[in-house]
Amino acid sequence: MPNWASGYVEVKGKPKDIKNFCKLFIFEEEEGKKNQIQKHYFARSFVYSTWEDFKKEELSQNPVGFAVDFAWAGGTCLIDGYPTEKDNKNCVTLDWACKKYNVEVDIQTEERSECFEEHIAYTKKGGLVYNSWNMPTKNCGICGNEQSFPTQMLDSLENEECYECENVGKWGQDDELQKMVREKMEKIKEKQNG
Repeated sequence: MPNWASGYVEVKGKPKDIKNFCKLFIFEEEEGKKNQIQKHYFARSFVYSTWEDFKKEELSQNPVGFAVDFAWAGGTCLIDGYPTEKDNKNCVTLDWACKKYNVEVDIQTEERSECFEEHIAYTKKGGLVYNSWNMPTKNCGICGNEQSFPTQMLDSLENEECYECENVGKWGQDDELQKMVREKMEKIKEKQNG
């Protein structure tokens, strides 16, 4: 079972071009069938909606924004064009699709099990841009467990549970300082218990 990068895609362009671009993602009714259909598509890039529902709900706006799950990473699915077999001409890259449909794209992903985030963008002026980084970590103020969080969550950790001790909202602001204080407190307790 692959790790999943949860993403949010925003597409700008003419409505017809946006529609054709969005068709490249795999929708519920197409799952497992794309390789058999002689049609271009983004590998392992899943929208959890039917195409008909997607058209009604998402294509009425410009820019169009929607959630997508990528197997492993957005970069693997969109930039590398996975699978890379020479005989699979239907699997396309983001660069190819943006040029073909004359759209601009901005994509943010987070992969929580492997603790990384991605930003993928394509603009007519700047071309394709890809950045990936490790998620920031915080230490639990109770047990000291180090845990990763998506960057966008760092200002609202009060409801997040520690995987180790299950305390909620006890995340330190300065990890190194916390570690030093915790070690000092442990030494004081040892002396007191003597």
